Amino acid sequence: MYGPGATVRHRIADRLHEVILSGDEKLLEELLTDIAQGIESDIDHQKLQTEDPRGLLTAVESWASVASETVTRFYSECGPRPPKHVGCAPAAANLLRQMADQLRPPLGHAAKELGAASYSISVGAPSVPLSVTLTWLVAPRIP
Repeated sequence: MYGPGATVRHRIADRLHEVILSGDEKLLEELLTDIAQGIESDIDHQKLQTEDPRGLLTAVESWASVASETVTRFYSECGPRPPKHVGCAPAAANLLRQMADQLRPPLGHAAKELGAASYSISVGAPSVPLSVTLTWLVAPRIP
């Protein structure tokens, strides 16, 4: 798993600009569907166990940031006029959930290999659409 390369991120940014200018949630849904397809094609489930855990974590965080910025910018900017919408459309929220489900296996493998006590990927409000978290237990410091 490599994460979205510069070409993919540039293409998404160009499309996002058009989607924001239109303010059309259907176009946002199409863009999020394309991102979800990019995630799926990036994950090789057969090779997850042999991939570098730091590389997996980086790829997961990068894909999550692309999806998050897409949603955040759409709902905060919506072109030169005030936003047409409050909160995420059900279709956008569903696609974010789909992406979280796709990213969970590589994140879980990375967390396990990096010795994390727990991990999560959650779908939230438009301001933080996808959040990736790893937690490590740290022994308390006793003076």
